[in-house]
Amino acid sequence: MFSDFADMAEHILESGSYGPAAALNLAPGDEIGLAQLRKLLQDAGLHDDERKATSSIQRNITLDDFRDGKVFAGFLRFVGFDVTTAYGLYPSRALIEILAFGFLFAFVY
Repeated sequence: MFSDFADMAEHILESGSYGPAAALNLAPGDEIGLAQLRKLLQDAGLHDDERKATSSIQRNITLDDFRDGKVFAGFLRFVGFDVTTAYGLYPSRALIEILAFGFLFAFVY
């Protein structure tokens, strides 16, 4: 997909969009380059970009689960981690969902 490591880094850091639609679609097992980029970002102190790389890695692992026929495991990873916090990219999202469900279920109770 990328000709070299620099192309991948440029795509991640300069695209400006890191949402689920902009996730990198890597071939199964090709997450190693992205993991190396994540380590470099961590060493450089760029924690927001590190979380974006981690989210992309984990999203691709979930997609690999679906491709490999591990539908139940992929579904659990998607619902438990992607929907709730986007694999750590949006940690406050889980709190908002807890408050929303609490408010909703308070009326049911």
